[in-house]
Amino acid sequence: MWLCTDWKIDWTAISAVATATAALIALSVWIYDKYQRKRERSASAKLLAQIMKTPIGDTRIQLAKFRCDNFSPEQTGTNIRLLIDENARKKLVEKVSVITINLPSQFLDKADFFSEAVNNELANAFFHVNSLKQIVMLTGDLSNSETADNIKNHVGSVIQKIKQAEEATQNALDALVNVTASSGRKK
Repeated sequence: MWLCTDWKIDWTAISAVATATAALIALSVWIYDKYQRKRERSASAKLLAQIMKTPIGDTRIQLAKFRCDNFSPEQTGTNIRLLIDENARKKLVEKVSVITINLPSQFLDKADFFSEAVNNELANAFFHVNSLKQIVMLTGDLSNSETADNIKNHVGSVIQKIKQAEEATQNALDALVNVTASSGRKK
């Protein structure tokens, strides 16, 4: 197809070339915009992960302090007191109430910035911290009239749940560190 034949202009050919050019320009703008948005999302994910490391780290510290204050090997008397004293178990409930994961509101609005694996680690940390609180509350509700084995099982569950919560918060913290380290290089 020629644009000009015998000095007559073929407007169909010109419109086809113009349409193809416009399509290429639109495709180029779309690809550039997609690339730019991907970079912006990556930068936003990195910033949000940096912001979120602080509350997850604080929770990690609170869990370690709770464990050391109440269940350290040096304080075997504390464990024995928990087994025989209802008031000690109730005080344990008060102590566990300060352990929280306070994530920024931006996370709730922009959770899709992170991969499914990172979101799963964060959800797992939430689960284990809340589960620890629930188990401690159940243990605190036990009266001295309960069987010794039942109280011992509950206290053992608390110790096990502390380990799980510490591990889950550490995994969530590691996932956020990986996001901050890799967002700029990959993608």
